Amino acid sequence: MNSERLILLLSWLLAFTLGTQEGANLTAPLVFSRSYPLRRSLFLTSLGVTLGPFVLGGEVSRLFSQGLVKEGFFSSQIIMVILFSVLLWKSLGWYAGLPISFSHSLLGGFIGGALASEGLKVLDFGGVMKVILFLLFTPLLGIIGGILLLKFFHYWGRNLPFRFHNPLKKGSNLGLFFLSLGQGANDGQKLLGVIILYFSTSSQTPTIPFWFSLLVISGMPIGLWLGGKNILHTLGRRLYRLKDYHCFISYSLSSLVVIVSTLMGGPVSITQVNTSTLMGAGIGEHPKRVRWTTIKLILASWVITLPGVALLTYVLTKILLRSGM
Repeated sequence: MNSERLILLLSWLLAFTLGTQEGANLTAPLVFSRSYPLRRSLFLTSLGVTLGPFVLGGEVSRLFSQGLVKEGFFSSQIIMVILFSVLLWKSLGWYAGLPISFSHSLLGGFIGGALASEGLKVLDFGGVMKVILFLLFTPLLGIIGGILLLKFFHYWGRNLPFRFHNPLKKGSNLGLFFLSLGQGANDGQKLLGVIILYFSTSSQTPTIPFWFSLLVISGMPIGLWLGGKNILHTLGRRLYRLKDYHCFISYSLSSLVVIVSTLMGGPVSITQVNTSTLMGAGIGEHPKRVRWTTIKLILASWVITLPGVALLTYVLTKILLRSGM
């Protein structure tokens, strides 16, 4: 198998895992709050994640193709190891039913690859700090915003007549589509950015044809339809009992955060943003109704992802370098 086919296969499989985890993460609240049928929710999400990488600019892609590693330090083999390490880690998360952050995984892969090759000096710390700041800031914004919006809703709308619940559900459907659009743009552009970096380091043209991009991105909706049930149950049933207004709050705030961050060129963890807004809405309503055991498990997976992928990439890169490949 030549290198172009191998990078295509790795990228498509990684896009597939993004669908099984990130896409399912988006769909779960709407489905399990009984606001929208499963198949229609999956269709909305699939449409959004497919269109997203091509309609919301390319700032995130440029960051991952040009802004994280200094030119000339990473070989194409190291980039392939990074993608393989992220794929392996996210596959383990899918098996455990845990949403694994793609942004944390990629950043850990870059750090591990740098440590194993020529040290952290190969990293562009301006770009790395931009990733870290967005990853730290956006979940806090999600939790605080979720709490405040829930309090506002309870003050203003808790006694709304039943007929007003239907507009809430329609608003959630629209929010899901825009959040899926943002997820496709942010995560899809990260993946395409790494692919561009791969081609630029392998002495080929640092661009990829549209058909190649479309083929890679197709893995996301396919992964959502075929493998997202584990994550659906984690975020749909194991956080707390979701209602239509929880979904409306979460989707409205999450889509705003993700799309604005994407347009600013900020890579965010869609898993973190969506889960944190749900957590905020649950905490704002009643902290004791939140299943803290599940939240602690999700938080633990976030904390260990970056160092875990960094270590895995470091070991595999060292094996690659010592083998002389």
